[in-house]
Amino acid sequence: MELIEARVAAHYNYVLVSMPPYKYVKAACMSKQVREAEYRYCLHEVDGYINRTHPLVFAAKANYADMPNFWQAMNQPDAHLFMKAIQVEVDQMNKLDAWELIDESKVAFVSGVRCNVIESTWAFTVKRTPDGAMKKQKARLCVRSDQQVKDVDYFEAFALVVSWIIVPTIMTLAVTLGLKSQQVDYTNMFIQATLPPGEEVYMSLPRGWEQPGKVLRLKKSVYGLAQALFVWFNKLKQGLEDTGFRSSSMDPCLFISDKVICIVYVYDCLMFARDIEDVDAAIQKILNIGFQL
Repeated sequence: MELIEARVAAHYNYVLVSMPPYKYVKAACMSKQVREAEYRYCLHEVDGYINRTHPLVFAAKANYADMPNFWQAMNQPDAHLFMKAIQVEVDQMNKLDAWELIDESKVAFVSGVRCNVIESTWAFTVKRTPDGAMKKQKARLCVRSDQQVKDVDYFEAFALVVSWIIVPTIMTLAVTLGLKSQQVDYTNMFIQATLPPGEEVYMSLPRGWEQPGKVLRLKKSVYGLAQALFVWFNKLKQGLEDTGFRSSSMDPCLFISDKVICIVYVYDCLMFARDIEDVDAAIQKILNIGFQL
Protein backbone atom coordinates (compact mmCIF):
# COMPACT_ATOMS: atom_id res chain seq x y z
CA MET A 1 0.00 0.00 0.00
CA GLU A 2 1.78 3.11 -1.19
CA LEU A 3 1.41 6.46 0.47
CA ILE A 4 0.53 9.28 -1.88
CA GLU A 5 2.90 12.18 -1.59
CA ALA A 6 0.96 14.95 0.12
CA ARG A 7 0.87 18.25 -1.75
CA VAL A 8 0.64 20.41 1.32
CA ALA A 9 2.10 23.65 2.52
CA ALA A 10 4.29 23.63 5.59
CA HIS A 11 1.41 24.88 7.74
CA TYR A 12 -1.14 22.36 6.43
CA ASN A 13 -0.32 19.16 8.25
CA TYR A 14 -1.99 16.01 7.03
CA VAL A 15 -1.08 13.06 4.82
CA LEU A 16 -3.08 11.10 2.25
CA VAL A 17 -3.24 7.34 2.01
CA SER A 18 -4.49 5.40 -1.01
CA MET A 19 -7.40 3.18 0.08
CA PRO A 20 -9.38 1.58 -2.76
CA PRO A 21 -11.93 2.61 -3.81
CA TYR A 22 -11.48 5.99 -2.16
CA LYS A 23 -8.72 8.24 -0.87
CA TYR A 24 -8.94 8.96 2.83
CA VAL A 25 -7.29 11.81 4.65
CA LYS A 26 -5.02 10.22 7.23
CA ALA A 27 -3.95 10.93 10.73
CA ALA A 28 -1.80 13.63 10.43
CA CYS A 29 0.13 15.93 12.64
CA MET A 30 3.70 16.16 11.44
CA SER A 31 4.55 17.67 14.80
CA LYS A 32 3.80 14.24 16.29
CA GLN A 33 6.30 12.67 13.87
CA VAL A 34 4.03 9.80 12.86
CA ARG A 35 6.11 7.26 10.98
CA GLU A 36 5.14 5.59 7.71
CA ALA A 37 5.04 2.24 9.48
CA GLU A 38 2.44 3.59 11.87
CA TYR A 39 0.26 4.58 8.92
CA ARG A 40 0.69 1.20 7.30
CA TYR A 41 -0.49 -0.91 10.23
CA CYS A 42 -3.78 0.98 10.12
CA LEU A 43 -4.48 -0.63 6.74
CA HIS A 44 -5.31 -4.14 5.71
CA GLU A 45 -2.65 -5.13 3.19
CA VAL A 46 -5.13 -7.01 0.98
CA ASP A 47 -8.33 -4.96 0.68
CA GLY A 48 -6.95 -1.59 1.76
CA TYR A 49 -9.63 -0.89 4.37
CA ILE A 50 -8.93 0.26 7.90
CA ASN A 51 -8.83 -2.61 10.38
CA ARG A 52 -6.78 -0.94 13.10
CA THR A 53 -6.67 2.71 14.02
CA HIS A 54 -3.77 4.87 15.03
CA PRO A 55 -4.61 7.42 17.78
CA LEU A 56 -4.21 10.21 15.22
CA VAL A 57 -6.44 8.74 12.51
CA PHE A 58 -8.69 11.44 11.03
CA ALA A 59 -7.38 14.02 13.50
CA ALA A 60 -6.54 17.27 11.77
CA LYS A 61 -4.30 19.95 13.15
CA ALA A 62 -6.01 23.32 13.51
CA ASN A 63 -4.84 25.78 10.89
CA TYR A 64 -5.43 29.41 11.73
CA ALA A 65 -3.91 30.57 8.43
CA ASP A 66 -7.01 29.20 6.69
CA MET A 67 -9.32 31.33 8.84
CA PRO A 68 -7.85 34.85 8.71
CA ASN A 69 -9.49 37.93 10.15
CA PHE A 70 -10.25 40.90 7.91
CA TRP A 71 -6.90 42.62 8.21
CA GLN A 72 -4.95 39.39 7.76
CA ALA A 73 -6.96 38.57 4.64
CA MET A 74 -6.44 42.02 3.17
CA ASN A 75 -2.68 41.99 3.77
CA GLN A 76 -1.63 38.75 2.11
CA PRO A 77 -0.80 37.82 -1.48
CA ASP A 78 -4.27 36.34 -2.00
CA ALA A 79 -6.09 39.49 -0.87
CA HIS A 80 -7.69 39.92 -4.30
CA LEU A 81 -9.26 36.46 -3.98
CA PHE A 82 -10.77 37.36 -0.60
CA MET A 83 -12.10 40.61 -2.11
CA LYS A 84 -13.70 38.55 -4.86
CA ALA A 85 -15.30 36.33 -2.21
CA ILE A 86 -16.60 39.44 -0.41
CA GLN A 87 -18.17 40.69 -3.64
CA VAL A 88 -19.87 37.32 -4.20
CA GLU A 89 -21.34 37.43 -0.68
CA VAL A 90 -22.57 41.02 -0.98
CA ASP A 91 -24.10 40.32 -4.40
CA GLN A 92 -25.94 37.32 -2.98
CA MET A 93 -27.26 39.38 -0.05
CA ASN A 94 -28.50 42.07 -2.45
CA LYS A 95 -30.09 39.44 -4.69
CA LEU A 96 -32.04 38.07 -1.72
CA ASP A 97 -33.03 41.61 -0.64
CA ALA A 98 -31.50 41.06 2.78
CA TRP A 99 -31.33 44.73 3.81
CA GLU A 100 -31.95 48.34 2.99
CA LEU A 101 -29.52 51.22 3.39
CA ILE A 102 -30.86 53.99 5.66
CA ASP A 103 -29.64 57.02 7.57
CA GLU A 104 -28.49 56.17 11.08
CA SER A 105 -30.84 58.85 12.41
CA LYS A 106 -33.78 56.68 11.29
CA VAL A 107 -32.97 53.78 13.62
CA ALA A 108 -36.25 52.86 15.33
CA PHE A 109 -37.19 52.76 19.01
CA VAL A 110 -38.77 49.69 20.62
CA SER A 111 -40.63 50.20 23.91
CA GLY A 112 -38.94 53.55 24.28
CA VAL A 113 -35.45 52.10 23.79
CA ARG A 114 -33.43 52.85 20.67
CA CYS A 115 -32.44 49.70 18.78
CA ASN A 116 -28.77 48.85 18.70
CA VAL A 117 -26.71 49.10 15.55
CA ILE A 118 -25.04 45.70 15.70
CA GLU A 119 -21.47 45.41 14.51
CA SER A 120 -20.93 43.29 11.43
CA THR A 121 -17.89 41.11 10.88
CA TRP A 122 -16.37 39.04 8.09
CA ALA A 123 -15.67 35.34 8.54
CA PHE A 124 -13.15 34.07 6.00
CA THR A 125 -12.29 30.48 5.16
CA VAL A 126 -9.85 28.93 2.73
CA LYS A 127 -11.47 25.87 1.15
CA ARG A 128 -9.07 23.09 0.18
CA THR A 129 -9.22 19.88 -1.79
CA PRO A 130 -8.54 16.61 0.09
CA ASP A 131 -4.85 16.72 -0.85
CA GLY A 132 -4.40 20.19 0.65
CA ALA A 133 -4.41 22.23 -2.55
CA MET A 134 -6.23 25.56 -2.34
CA LYS A 135 -9.71 25.38 -3.87
CA LYS A 136 -11.25 28.79 -3.19
CA GLN A 137 -11.68 31.57 -0.65
CA LYS A 138 -15.05 32.02 1.00
CA ALA A 139 -16.41 35.07 2.82
CA ARG A 140 -19.41 35.07 5.14
CA LEU A 141 -20.96 38.25 6.48
CA CYS A 142 -22.00 37.82 10.11
CA VAL A 143 -23.29 39.97 12.94
CA ARG A 144 -22.28 40.01 16.59
CA SER A 145 -25.24 38.63 18.53
CA ASP A 146 -23.45 39.44 21.79
CA GLN A 147 -24.40 43.06 21.13
CA GLN A 148 -28.11 42.28 20.80
CA VAL A 149 -30.51 43.04 23.65
CA LYS A 150 -33.50 40.75 24.23
CA ASP A 151 -36.91 42.39 23.80
CA VAL A 152 -35.24 45.21 21.88
CA ASP A 153 -33.24 43.62 19.05
CA TYR A 154 -34.95 40.22 19.20
CA PHE A 155 -37.79 38.49 21.03
CA GLU A 156 -37.31 34.75 20.51
CA ALA A 157 -34.15 32.74 19.91
CA PHE A 158 -35.28 29.19 20.69
CA ALA A 159 -34.98 26.66 17.86
CA LEU A 160 -35.89 23.00 17.82
CA VAL A 161 -33.60 20.16 16.77
CA VAL A 162 -34.56 16.55 16.17
CA SER A 163 -34.34 14.19 19.14
CA TRP A 164 -31.46 11.73 18.92
CA ILE A 165 -33.94 8.94 19.68
CA ILE A 166 -35.55 9.65 16.32
CA VAL A 167 -32.30 9.51 14.33
CA PRO A 168 -31.30 5.86 15.03
CA THR A 169 -34.96 4.84 14.79
CA ILE A 170 -35.28 6.23 11.26
CA MET A 171 -31.85 4.85 10.30
CA THR A 172 -32.90 1.38 11.47
CA LEU A 173 -36.15 1.71 9.57
CA ALA A 174 -34.24 2.76 6.44
CA VAL A 175 -31.95 -0.29 6.62
CA THR A 176 -34.82 -2.68 7.36
CA LEU A 177 -37.04 -1.42 4.56
CA GLY A 178 -34.26 -0.59 2.11
CA LEU A 179 -35.20 3.08 1.95
CA LYS A 180 -33.29 5.48 -0.30
CA SER A 181 -31.97 8.69 1.28
CA GLN A 182 -30.83 12.14 0.21
CA GLN A 183 -29.33 15.01 2.22
CA VAL A 184 -30.63 18.48 1.41
CA ASP A 185 -28.36 21.52 1.83
CA TYR A 186 -29.77 25.03 1.64
CA THR A 187 -27.78 27.89 0.13
CA ASN A 188 -27.50 30.93 2.43
CA MET A 189 -30.27 29.41 4.51
CA PHE A 190 -30.60 32.14 7.14
CA ILE A 191 -30.82 34.87 4.51
CA GLN A 192 -33.74 33.03 2.91
CA ALA A 193 -35.83 33.67 6.04
CA THR A 194 -37.61 37.00 6.50
CA LEU A 195 -37.46 38.60 9.94
CA PRO A 196 -40.84 38.56 11.77
CA PRO A 197 -43.02 41.70 11.68
CA GLY A 198 -42.22 44.04 14.54
CA GLU A 199 -38.57 43.03 14.84
CA GLU A 200 -36.29 45.93 13.98
CA VAL A 201 -32.67 44.88 13.49
CA TYR A 202 -29.90 47.23 12.35
CA MET A 203 -26.36 46.38 11.34
CA SER A 204 -23.29 48.45 10.62
CA LEU A 205 -21.97 48.33 7.09
CA PRO A 206 -19.27 45.69 6.69
CA ARG A 207 -15.62 46.60 6.52
CA GLY A 208 -14.64 47.72 3.08
CA TRP A 209 -18.16 49.06 2.38
CA GLU A 210 -18.54 51.74 5.06
CA GLN A 211 -20.54 54.92 4.40
CA PRO A 212 -20.52 57.67 7.07
CA GLY A 213 -23.92 58.15 8.69
CA LYS A 214 -25.43 55.07 7.03
CA VAL A 215 -26.53 51.72 8.50
CA LEU A 216 -28.30 48.63 7.20
CA ARG A 217 -31.84 47.80 8.27
CA LEU A 218 -32.12 44.03 8.00
CA LYS A 219 -35.07 42.47 6.22
CA LYS A 220 -33.76 38.92 6.30
CA SER A 221 -32.06 36.86 8.96
CA VAL A 222 -28.25 37.04 8.83
CA TYR A 223 -25.62 34.62 10.13
CA GLY A 224 -24.87 35.37 13.76
CA LEU A 225 -28.23 36.87 14.73
CA ALA A 226 -29.60 35.58 18.02
CA GLN A 227 -32.94 34.81 16.35
CA ALA A 228 -31.46 33.34 13.16
CA LEU A 229 -32.19 29.67 13.93
CA PHE A 230 -35.67 30.45 15.25
CA VAL A 231 -36.59 32.40 12.11
CA TRP A 232 -35.07 29.77 9.79
CA PHE A 233 -36.88 26.83 11.43
CA ASN A 234 -40.24 28.59 11.12
CA LYS A 235 -39.52 29.32 7.45
CA LEU A 236 -38.48 25.71 6.79
CA LYS A 237 -41.43 24.27 8.72
CA GLN A 238 -43.89 26.36 6.73
CA GLY A 239 -42.19 25.38 3.47
CA LEU A 240 -42.35 21.66 4.25
CA GLU A 241 -46.00 21.90 5.28
CA ASP A 242 -46.80 23.79 2.07
CA THR A 243 -45.32 20.93 0.04
CA GLY A 244 -47.33 18.16 1.69
CA PHE A 245 -45.36 17.31 4.84
CA ARG A 246 -46.83 17.29 8.32
CA SER A 247 -44.96 17.55 11.60
CA SER A 248 -45.01 14.38 13.70
CA SER A 249 -46.62 14.44 17.13
CA MET A 250 -43.61 12.44 18.37
CA ASP A 251 -41.08 15.09 17.35
CA PRO A 252 -41.71 18.49 15.73
CA CYS A 253 -38.50 18.09 13.67
CA LEU A 254 -39.74 14.85 12.10
CA PHE A 255 -41.84 15.56 9.00
CA ILE A 256 -43.83 12.96 7.11
CA SER A 257 -45.60 13.07 3.75
CA ASP A 258 -47.39 10.30 1.88
CA LYS A 259 -44.14 8.87 0.49
CA VAL A 260 -41.23 10.71 2.16
CA ILE A 261 -39.83 11.03 5.68
CA CYS A 262 -37.79 14.15 6.48
CA ILE A 263 -35.55 14.73 9.52
CA VAL A 264 -34.58 18.34 10.28
CA TYR A 265 -31.47 19.11 12.32
CA VAL A 266 -30.73 22.84 12.50
CA TYR A 267 -30.12 23.56 8.80
CA ASP A 268 -29.76 20.03 7.43
CA CYS A 269 -32.58 17.90 6.06
CA LEU A 270 -32.30 14.16 5.50
CA MET A 271 -35.06 12.62 3.40
CA PHE A 272 -36.00 8.92 3.12
CA ALA A 273 -38.32 7.13 0.69
CA ARG A 274 -38.74 3.74 -0.96
CA ASP A 275 -37.98 5.28 -4.35
CA ILE A 276 -35.38 8.00 -4.88
CA GLU A 277 -37.74 9.56 -7.45
CA ASP A 278 -40.12 10.42 -4.59
CA VAL A 279 -37.30 12.23 -2.76
CA ASP A 280 -36.38 14.10 -5.95
CA ALA A 281 -40.00 15.12 -6.40
CA ALA A 282 -40.20 16.42 -2.82
CA ILE A 283 -37.01 18.45 -3.32
CA GLN A 284 -38.37 19.88 -6.57
CA LYS A 285 -41.52 21.04 -4.76
CA ILE A 286 -39.34 22.83 -2.23
CA LEU A 287 -37.46 24.54 -5.06
CA ASN A 288 -40.75 25.51 -6.71
CA ILE A 289 -41.86 27.55 -3.69
CA GLY A 290 -38.70 29.64 -3.65
CA PHE A 291 -36.16 27.80 -1.51
CA GLN A 292 -32.57 27.79 -2.77
CA LEU A 293 -30.61 24.55 -2.47
